[in-house]
Amino acid sequence: MEIHGDNLSLLGLEVNGGGTKNCILLGNGGESNAALAANDDTLDHVRLHDCGNDSHEHGVYAEFTARLHIVDSYLYANGGYGIQFYPSAQNSLVDYTVIDGNARGSGWSSNLAFAGEAAGGEYLLPHGSRYNVIRYSLITFSTQNYNVESYFPSGSLPPVGNEVAFSCLVGAPSGNFDGSNGYTQHDNRAVDPLYTNRSAHDYRLLAGSPCAGWGPR
Repeated sequence: MEIHGDNLSLLGLEVNGGGTKNCILLGNGGESNAALAANDDTLDHVRLHDCGNDSHEHGVYAEFTARLHIVDSYLYANGGYGIQFYPSAQNSLVDYTVIDGNARGSGWSSNLAFAGEAAGGEYLLPHGSRYNVIRYSLITFSTQNYNVESYFPSGSLPPVGNEVAFSCLVGAPSGNFDGSNGYTQHDNRAVDPLYTNRSAHDYRLLAGSPCAGWGPR
């Protein structure tokens, strides 16, 4: 599904990609035509899963966006990233959301990435994704690599203001964070949130969960 335009709210949507393409691609083509950007859009209580079979196909691909809000949602079992902020996602807020078991496809990916790009390849101008905030969320069990990473090659706009806070992270093969300077992180918990039945994608938290109050409400 491609989204272009502003002030769109998707409530209660489920997308099962069947292992092909992106679940939701926002703002594709926004560099060459500002009318194709996606601004002030909201994904609320959505379930996006099984989309894509490689590292270029994601649950949410925020390409040229501003003020995207993802809340009370579930992004899981996708081929690429659960969320890819690339190359120019600005001022996003992701809260009370599960990002679980992504990066299932071929190529490099993780659960979540903040990223930018230099000029001269796919894009004419340098870009960087900035001021994107993840909070009160559950970022868990990336199939490969990290739960959170960033990518800002030489010549891209430097990362500013990306943040992961007040969230539970666990289970990525290479660790929760990649150690880069593309984001800050604070007040997180490296603990198992104790899902009711992760294999069945029942992400309700069991009694006594150390992450109670975080994740979808």
